[in-house]
Amino acid sequence: MRVGGPLPDGWTEVWVDGPAAKALAGHLAGLGAGVEVLEPPEVRQWLARIAAELTGMYAGEEPHAPHGR
Repeated sequence: MRVGGPLPDGWTEVWVDGPAAKALAGHLAGLGAGVEVLEPPEVRQWLARIAAELTGMYAGEEPHAPHGR
């Protein structure tokens, strides 16, 4: 990881590396809207997929009871 100085818009540019786009997206997803990935496009695509999966699971629905209860 390499951290740059603060930008005029209040953001801070950070460069990170990981073993694979999917793994990196999984780690960054936990930061929510507090992070914006500019590149590579593969990480952005994985983040969009993770967001869609979570939205499909949690948006407007009551929790599902675990099987066997």
